Amino acid sequence: MQYFETWRDAVTASLQELFFKVTSFLPNIVAALIVLVLGVIIAASLGQVVKKIVEFILGTYQDDIIKPYGITVDSDGRVIVADTAFKRIHIYNLKKKSYTYIEGAGGYSLESPIGVAVDIDDNIYVSDSSAGKVFVYSKKGGFLFGIDAGKRPTGIAVNKEEKLLYVVDTGSHIVNVFDLKG
Repeated sequence: MQYFETWRDAVTASLQELFFKVTSFLPNIVAALIVLVLGVIIAASLGQVVKKIVEFILGTYQDDIIKPYGITVDSDGRVIVADTAFKRIHIYNLKKKSYTYIEGAGGYSLESPIGVAVDIDDNIYVSDSSAGKVFVYSKKGGFLFGIDAGKRPTGIAVNKEEKLLYVVDTGSHIVNVFDLKG
């Protein structure tokens, strides 16, 4: 422990020690900021690289996915994605490197498509949580029919062997079971 003869000496020594510690710590702060900036630059670059890889595999698209929720794959390997923000169903055919989408349902526009599933014939089932329905489309995307599926249908699954459709109704806290014809 160091003893000082006056308060002035004690304060001066304390301030000198504080200044020394701050100035010795400053290079660490600068280094951390440099690492942060480099990390942001690298992350942005990797995002562009991933986008280029996806575009190379799938081709470029005019429309991007905004807020994907449900996803399924049909027997042809097509990836089908429910997009709640875009209010559409994206259909990516990886083999043919093609893209199409579904936006409407027999006079209805999709409001909040959340869940998506396919049956043995690759008909597409889409739960729309705002409309309270499950919309059914043919493999080619043509509207077939709608099913009243409760207050807020969200998750869906198809039992292909039993030919049953399971729909989670989060508004009623139940799981509804329908045959594939509604």
